[in-house]
Amino acid sequence: MKQIKEENSNNPNSLQTFLFEGKKVRVIKDEKGQILFVATDVCSILEYKNLSDVLGRLNADGVVSNYPIPDNLGRPQPTNMLTEAGLESLILGSRKAVAKEFGAWVSTHIIAILRNIFIQNAEFQLFAFENLLIRILIDKQGRLWFVATDICKALDYTKSTSSVVQQHCNAEGCTKMVHPLTKNEQEVILINEGNLYRLVIKSTKKEAQNFERWVFDEILPTLRKTGKYQMPAKIKEEEEAEDLAAAVLQEQDTYRAVQAYMERAFGAMLRDAIKNEVLPFLQKMEEKMAIMEKKQAQIDLDIAILKKAIPLLNPAAPLLQPSYVYLAYQHFSGLHKIGKADEPLTRIFQLEAGGGEITLITTIRFSSPALALMWENTLHQTFADYHVEREWFQLTEYHVKAIQNLAKSLDGLF
Repeated sequence: MKQIKEENSNNPNSLQTFLFEGKKVRVIKDEKGQILFVATDVCSILEYKNLSDVLGRLNADGVVSNYPIPDNLGRPQPTNMLTEAGLESLILGSRKAVAKEFGAWVSTHIIAILRNIFIQNAEFQLFAFENLLIRILIDKQGRLWFVATDICKALDYTKSTSSVVQQHCNAEGCTKMVHPLTKNEQEVILINEGNLYRLVIKSTKKEAQNFERWVFDEILPTLRKTGKYQMPAKIKEEEEAEDLAAAVLQEQDTYRAVQAYMERAFGAMLRDAIKNEVLPFLQKMEEKMAIMEKKQAQIDLDIAILKKAIPLLNPAAPLLQPSYVYLAYQHFSGLHKIGKADEPLTRIFQLEAGGGEITLITTIRFSSPALALMWENTLHQTFADYHVEREWFQLTEYHVKAIQNLAKSLDGLF
């Protein structure tokens, strides 16, 4: 049974004593904020016999020699201490079964306690940056922590996350934490706001400018003010209709007018979507129209379809056929369905006709089936570890809440 006992808990820099399966683990934070572990305690748990031999095999940054630790009478005694790097080396080098469990316990108990970050008292918020999910945690002191893997992807770092963090980040502003959206409660690396600045500054990729503008001008000011992120106000329907009509008249090309309209209306947030979805679609349509150039009847049919898709005579009508990504729950199986449909309620009735009650939990509205399909695939990839069959997933309450929060941010924006 693992227990935790804190001594002098009012002072985080004093000696702290924890119990792991009845064995003590003494820990202290030095004047630089570095967490140090008493070497003899760690070696006892990992069953290393020769302390001098073990310390001699560690790198210089893994050991702090003759660190003053108070004895039972309060007198300072020179003691060999392990840094986090040294502790990790001993855990990885141990062949004992207890090593893996001890390493996980240190990360989720000792380090979390000394850095005052508690996952049970904080909540991850999900944001969308150019088709990438960015997870941000606000701890109980109001400090922001960013999942390092998400930041490295957004800034297009090619090395592994641990290598990037070790090379560019301040160790005091990093920690590991169990993330509830990962399978088997896997750990993720969290970095504080200071280390976020360091990774942005160190990145030489063009993506860094857009990401820096998005984080510093939109996300951080809103989080500090309200504690949650709110999307910018939607563009008024009257302005959208006027922009679209002007674009059609100027360019004399309806499909290219749609592209220009989407660029002006949504800007950087939809550039990837335009590149990956709209432009290929437009290219295919142009090729199709070139092939059918001599078939006037078919061309007339395409024009009729186009007029229905973009009704210039009724500017208040929607630009494209709306479509939805929905989350539903099947009661008898306990599974959740992440699907796409033009009419979610009709789809639910169809599924119920196959047997069993199904509840529609939430929907996200998009302006076109292509955008809905893109976000459906994004959610499928995010929860791939929980996939059961087809579009059905074994989700937890936390997963459902995360999707509902994402739906509030995205609904109607696209």
